[in-house]
Amino acid sequence: MINHRRIFLSEGGKMRATNQNQRKKNNINQNIYKKILENIRDAFLIAQDGKTKYANVKMLELLGYDSEEELVGKEFKNFIHPDDYPRVLSNHQRRLLGEQFDSVYEFNLLRKNGKFVPVEIRVALLEWEGRPATLNFLIDITERKQAEKMLRESEERFRILANATWEGIIIHKEGIILDVNASALKMCGYTAEEVIGKNVIDFLAPESTAPALQKLRESTTSDQLYIEVNILRKDKTILKAEALGRPIRYNKLDARVMAIRDVSERKRAEETKRESEERYRMLVENIPQKIFIKDRDSLYVSVNESYARDLGIRSAEVRGKSDYDFFPQKLADKYRLDDKRIMQTGCAEELEEEYIQDGYGVWVHTIKVPVKDERGKITGVFGIFMDITERKQAEKALRESEERFRQLADATFEGVLIHVGGVIQDINQSMIKMFGYEYDEILGKNIFALIGPESKETIMQQLKKPSDKPFEIIVNRKDGTTMITEAVERNLSWKGNKARVVALHDITERKTMVAQLESSYQQLRVLNQRWVEIEELERKRLSAELHDEIGQNLTALGINFGIVKMNLPPATDSLVYNRIDDSLSLLKRSSIQVKSIMSNLRPALLDDYGLVPALHWYTQDIAQRTGIEISCTAEKLHCRLPTETETALFRIAQEAINNSVKHAKAKHISLALSYAENRLYLVIGDDGVGFEIQVSPRQDSRGWGLMIIKERCVGIKGICQIESKPGRGTKISIEVPL
Repeated sequence: MINHRRIFLSEGGKMRATNQNQRKKNNINQNIYKKILENIRDAFLIAQDGKTKYANVKMLELLGYDSEEELVGKEFKNFIHPDDYPRVLSNHQRRLLGEQFDSVYEFNLLRKNGKFVPVEIRVALLEWEGRPATLNFLIDITERKQAEKMLRESEERFRILANATWEGIIIHKEGIILDVNASALKMCGYTAEEVIGKNVIDFLAPESTAPALQKLRESTTSDQLYIEVNILRKDKTILKAEALGRPIRYNKLDARVMAIRDVSERKRAEETKRESEERYRMLVENIPQKIFIKDRDSLYVSVNESYARDLGIRSAEVRGKSDYDFFPQKLADKYRLDDKRIMQTGCAEELEEEYIQDGYGVWVHTIKVPVKDERGKITGVFGIFMDITERKQAEKALRESEERFRQLADATFEGVLIHVGGVIQDINQSMIKMFGYEYDEILGKNIFALIGPESKETIMQQLKKPSDKPFEIIVNRKDGTTMITEAVERNLSWKGNKARVVALHDITERKTMVAQLESSYQQLRVLNQRWVEIEELERKRLSAELHDEIGQNLTALGINFGIVKMNLPPATDSLVYNRIDDSLSLLKRSSIQVKSIMSNLRPALLDDYGLVPALHWYTQDIAQRTGIEISCTAEKLHCRLPTETETALFRIAQEAINNSVKHAKAKHISLALSYAENRLYLVIGDDGVGFEIQVSPRQDSRGWGLMIIKERCVGIKGICQIESKPGRGTKISIEVPL
């Protein structure tokens, strides 16, 4: 392409002569112009006043015209695409005004056939026939546009492919990231803005930085680069990856495209495989079973360490040896025949056999299978065997043990049966006698056939969740009668199966006696309650009689002695006065004692004002008489309780406080009465010596008092709880429904 700056120099928008030393305007002959311009290889035309004045042959070819005459005189705008014309006109006007701008630009040129062709235009100003004109050089850029389009499409395809692949794609120039696809961003947790422009080394874990730099230094732009690295994700976790880099031309730059693949799962799988293979190797080498591989000639290929130790040889030295090198000929002959049979039939064999070794019987369990190559051809024998002498001895001992068990089971008084999943496998003679069946009649039955309907749920629970705890069931005898039994189950291995052994004990008689005792206990409780009621009535009657009879008599005596003293003559001996005063003092003490007896028998406050005042009075009275600190906290009740409830609670408090005073050596006694949610709570506690709850009441002097408290509590449908430990005092809690 011609360098137009060497032909024309533009100054102030006008064409000047090429001689830079001459500043004078030089009119060039039109013919000379034509000769010069005809030698220019680019297409061009001269336009003046918007019309074509001259076009060279290349321009005619570009526009599709046959002669210059067809073009001359035509308006230049007719050759410009309508969409491009405003821009071309604007550039032309700016050029005429002498503005500085890029005079090279593109537009679509209209050819004679009506088709448009993309061109690049370069424009210079000149004088044509003495008037200003423009010299317009046009270059057909169709091929360049097609190449650019193809490049854009190629880049778009590359972009689509890069974003569609599972692999991460990074394009970098000397380590500086130019572009990255979505998969790479997803792998590392970054955004494109956080990655582009950064160095790839910045995203590597420290242990991968030095190897990566070394690889980059060793490679050239034409080299293929492969490396395994640890990538540091944005969340600081490690991504194990492999990267494959190749040279690429990107945006007119020599760069590298790197495909990154997440190999974390593969690495974990490889590590797992290595560990599995190592475990397998360790297992094979260390298990007690003996393992070997032989070829078609029954020569050893390999053995594990366990077998090698038995053979007295190192495993690496066994290859090529035969059984004749290690065993007696008779035994080696047998092994060879076994190998030959397995290779001929192609079938695996499993057998147990006994042979004599060093004068002792040895049992082995052997499995032999044919070894086949990838085409299915038998190439040898694989074998594994183990010494089962101890197991055989254990089986023999088990048989003997089962026989002893049978003898023991038949000798016991309890019925014994063995079942697997509820099906009876065996029974002893006592069980046969207990149920009344013959041995063959009961063997194989389901245990539900022997169980009463009221006990089936219990058995179902035992089968679902076996327990070793005793439980009671009702069973059916053959004659239709029932029997109450206590059963105990235990796990048992029975002929290789998990089984349960059940021992049944007939407790029918015991249950009958317990029921009778319970009935007697209930009768005694009723009698005791009646006795308490009679006792309270008798206490009330005695208290009333003491008040009405003895109390009034003592009061009358006091009045009489007072009258006598007042009416004695003045000359009466002082001895008489002294006797009368002594009698009055004796009467006063007697009255106090009678009142105390009356209160202990039945405090009037309890009948007249209820439980709370009675408790306050009683605790104050005991505190005054004993000197022990007693606190009483009793909430006021909204209404009176039933007489029997008030009486029982007062007597319980009275008995508990008396026990603390007599036996506890307490310094402080507390009583609290409260109620909440239709429940009344009475708590009496002390800081005395305490005692062991486990000790039987009959072994402790306080036992009767505690038994009375419990019985009184039961009589009003309450709950009694006693807490005590030696040295930590005693606490009695009563809870009564309102």
